[in-house]
Amino acid sequence: MATTPKLHNRFISDDLTAPHDFDVYEHTGFMPRRPPIHRLPPEWETWETVMQDAMRRKLKLGNRADVAEADRQESESWHATVREVPLLSIDELKMSDILLHRAHHVLTHILHFYVHSMPLSDPIIIPKSIGVPLLQVLKTLETPPVLAYSDIVLYNWTINESASAENPHSPIPTPENICVQSQFTDTEDEAVFYLTSAKIELAGAAALQLIQNTLEESLSDPGDTSSLHRIARNTVQLSVVLADLTVRLLAVRDGCDPEVFYHKIQPWISGQDGTRKWVFEGASEAGFQAPEELVGATAGQSSLIPAIDNFLGVHGHHYADNYEIPTPPASTPTPSPKPLFLKRMELYMSRPHRLCLEHISETSRMRSIVIQHADNTELREAYNNALRALRAFRDAHLRIVALYIVGPARRISAGLRANAHNVQMVGEGTGGDGLKGTGGTDLMPFLKGLRDKTTEAEICRQEKSEGS
Repeated sequence: MATTPKLHNRFISDDLTAPHDFDVYEHTGFMPRRPPIHRLPPEWETWETVMQDAMRRKLKLGNRADVAEADRQESESWHATVREVPLLSIDELKMSDILLHRAHHVLTHILHFYVHSMPLSDPIIIPKSIGVPLLQVLKTLETPPVLAYSDIVLYNWTINESASAENPHSPIPTPENICVQSQFTDTEDEAVFYLTSAKIELAGAAALQLIQNTLEESLSDPGDTSSLHRIARNTVQLSVVLADLTVRLLAVRDGCDPEVFYHKIQPWISGQDGTRKWVFEGASEAGFQAPEELVGATAGQSSLIPAIDNFLGVHGHHYADNYEIPTPPASTPTPSPKPLFLKRMELYMSRPHRLCLEHISETSRMRSIVIQHADNTELREAYNNALRALRAFRDAHLRIVALYIVGPARRISAGLRANAHNVQMVGEGTGGDGLKGTGGTDLMPFLKGLRDKTTEAEICRQEKSEGS
């Protein structure tokens, strides 16, 4: 199990035989260094069978008005199977993070199959047989009881058969040789959607290596010209990596249709929507209290871009320190500050990854070094160009959101379809401000705010005196 790590400037493990404080690895970044296991041991085979049965039956979403009666009966038949599952102990699972993550993956998939295949008129009561062990697993992992980014991306891949045949002795995962393990639908679009994020994570390992190299370099005399040159060189390379991540993000359009995503994929991975509370049967007797907010799987739960943000000192200077305070009526007490969406999303990351973000936030001197040496053109331009590359990534994300969320939502009534490659860049006048993402946040204002904060972080030469 994870323990509180010592803070040091090396956060990437280059030792493939030993666990590491932050679960960050040289070739895979925040992804596991080896393919996640495909099945739990025989003691928990029932869970695996139930999940596979849901996939085999091709369950239909319960929120659709056009669901055939035969499909509703198929869903209820599977629901009955779930309710009959015996209550299994997780005590032996606690001995291994590998087993716990697989249990997390399987149980949250069963949870979302169960919840989202129910008719809208039915209350959501998760059977004790699934709900209690899920709460126990997630208490151990210190994450909420809901499907997360880690379930559909970080722990949802394997090496494809051709790569395994070429190198049967644990081939290193790359963006080109991985495939998906589990899906809610049998569409290629869903696989492409998950793999796009997985490929970004793997390619992003190079960014984490550059961050670590720069953190180590900053321990030496930051005023040394050669040291500043090496920091600038690392930052230039970070821009190159970010440009590659942007290309990979936009490539999702080549294999994932926006209409398929919006209508057939997104509903499965969504969390509690606020209209129907998810009740975990037996939770109170077992000493658990489900959180009020259960956000679904969203890219906001990835640690990669937050790590780059924290390294560069974006969001004044670390978004984790910002809070939003609702404005109450004059007659009511002032509410407690509510953490911003990105801070809340850290709760859905693994504890080691949360600690990694904290470590980078506490140890990065990148922004202060650039401000201190703002007259060093090479360093200042390298830093600002990295911010511009990060903004370009966020612009691309806005474009994807416009294509996959805003557009389909508007076309529901219009009955139109879009060509995936003919969407204008989202600008300040774009609507869709009331729409929600897979994580439940108001999309466009939130994403535009992140993008604008990135631009505002650029440093001018005259800032040296202000930052001194």
